[in-house]
Amino acid sequence: MHWLYLHLPHLFAEHSLPEFRSEQPVIVVTQDGRQVIDINLAAQQAGLEVAMTSETACCLCPAVRVVKYSAATAFQALRHVAVAALAESAWVSPDAPDGLYMEVGSMRRLKGDYAAQIAFLHEFYAQLGYTVHIAQHSRARAARILARQIGPAAADQPDAIIELRNLPVTVLSLSAPMVKRLHKLGLRTLGDLKALDTGELNYRLGTSLDEVDFIFGRRQWLPEPYYAPESFDWSQSFEHDIEQQQALFFPISQGIRTFCQFLRLRCLSAQRLILVLRFRESERHPARNLQINLAEAENSTESWLYMLKMTLERCELPAPVIAASLHAGGSHEAELIPVEQKAAALWEAPADQIRARQTRLLNRLAARLGEHRLLFPRCVHDPRPERQSIYAGSIIQATEAAAITQLSGRTRPLWLTPVTPLAFSSKAMVSEFQIIHGPVQIHTGWWDDEACYRNYYISRLPGGSLCWIFFDKHQQCFSQGLFA
Repeated sequence: MHWLYLHLPHLFAEHSLPEFRSEQPVIVVTQDGRQVIDINLAAQQAGLEVAMTSETACCLCPAVRVVKYSAATAFQALRHVAVAALAESAWVSPDAPDGLYMEVGSMRRLKGDYAAQIAFLHEFYAQLGYTVHIAQHSRARAARILARQIGPAAADQPDAIIELRNLPVTVLSLSAPMVKRLHKLGLRTLGDLKALDTGELNYRLGTSLDEVDFIFGRRQWLPEPYYAPESFDWSQSFEHDIEQQQALFFPISQGIRTFCQFLRLRCLSAQRLILVLRFRESERHPARNLQINLAEAENSTESWLYMLKMTLERCELPAPVIAASLHAGGSHEAELIPVEQKAAALWEAPADQIRARQTRLLNRLAARLGEHRLLFPRCVHDPRPERQSIYAGSIIQATEAAAITQLSGRTRPLWLTPVTPLAFSSKAMVSEFQIIHGPVQIHTGWWDDEACYRNYYISRLPGGSLCWIFFDKHQQCFSQGLFA
């Protein structure tokens, strides 16, 4: 097998910042905003460098634009690059955050020799707007090192081996203390590590240097292949222009039925489908994107047709419609969700029937009232008890099940009451309260305008019931809950 490695050093910026290629200085900083990790040509000409602090960069060039790095955006960009590469190679493997493996045996038969492949890929990704460094080698890890450290690799394998041996050990994924330790042992290049037994080095240093074996071919390593996500695309041009919403239902319903069949054959479901309407005189009336949303993900034709009808009734047509299309999955916002597999049964369980009726009711409510008016309670991560549950939109899947914080092994009260001040100014005055457990301190909320400092106690009231009280930083006493 033969591999190409594509290193895209400016992947995040070139994907999400159109002005990165402009004459305005632009820098990308880490998520905490402290260090520069990428710069454009204008910033480089202004004297800015990678790895300097953001404060230094702003002082040297006050006109610079500062953008924080987003791992989610970088992931979307890498997925976009990988999907494009699948059109040229059968084996593609993303290497986060900004690299890509490609097996090029099939490409060589189609594109010709190595130079033709490289020229084609440079032109291909230049059209997509990306800067790319490409290297080739018979081993995937070796191609990765060459692309990231040297840029274009040597044309044949013997030259590449010579270059690999001369590379410093800093090209490996090792911590700074481990690199310093290798230098003390006189191991400064990959050739020095190759001359030693990797197993003994791993045992002696307490770390893994298996990457050396992968680079020089003493052990085989293959990247995990990437498969493009399932996607659905349906389109139809109308023989006659359609001017009323009701007349759109029948032709688009054929696409809805095709979509539901597509989902069921792949054991998938969906919660959102994008409907694109194209109008006559497109210069004056650009295409309109409509979202068909369900309250819960499913693949039932009845629910999707009902929601399509409601969506079309609320849509106003600025001009006659000449074509329509449906899109889901792939690079679209409408995600396809795997259906939970269930064992086959002779009849449907009562719980499944109830669940199906609930889903149908929720979808009809969302269609009648609008998906943003249907709310679900869910838990969130917040140490303040009164802020641990919120109402989320119906289209948002309540998958972030946040566990309620435990207090020293004891659960919080069953009934959480509004914070009510009690007629006590200090703990010494609480004579009628019998403290059962506490204090448990909560000092949180520094990120917003409702910071709190509390000491919680479980107390027994004169009647025998248990209540949950706390004292704030001013020693004011409040009650917040009752135990069963």
